[in-house]
Amino acid sequence: MSLILLDLVLGEGAHADPAAELAPAVEEALAARAAGEGGALEVVIHLLGTPEDPQDLLAQGRRLERAGARVVSDGPAAAAQVLERLWKPRAASGGLGDGVELVGPQGLVAINLGLESFAESLRDQGAEVVQVDWRPPAGGDAELAALLDRMRGGSEAEGRAAG
Repeated sequence: MSLILLDLVLGEGAHADPAAELAPAVEEALAARAAGEGGALEVVIHLLGTPEDPQDLLAQGRRLERAGARVVSDGPAAAAQVLERLWKPRAASGGLGDGVELVGPQGLVAINLGLESFAESLRDQGAEVVQVDWRPPAGGDAELAALLDRMRGGSEAEGRAAG
């Protein structure tokens, strides 16, 4: 089984509608795995926010759940669900013992986007980690990001008209 575990933080300075970006990717990944491309996949999203956040916490959670993700609102619950999903199948088959591995034969492989300290923590524990130095478009400036979006839309429309 493979697992995608995401921390998604809402609020000022965060993406205006992160579920609009993530939900299609979750659906696509789950559909590919359901079609037999790579085995079972679980997507768990720790959604952090308040009802007052501009992104609408409840709507974000509902959209991600409709896409097939398991959405939780606190970190310990997310960790517990991850362990439960990895542990139960092995317990049912009698595969647990003192030396049980909760990860695949190659060990834990993680892709970390954002704070490098998370990647360092995983490396310190022996995991293979790919660090992606992701930053919000336009440095998080909403007005500049909107301008870039309009420019991209204009370029795509012009390209279609010319083609």
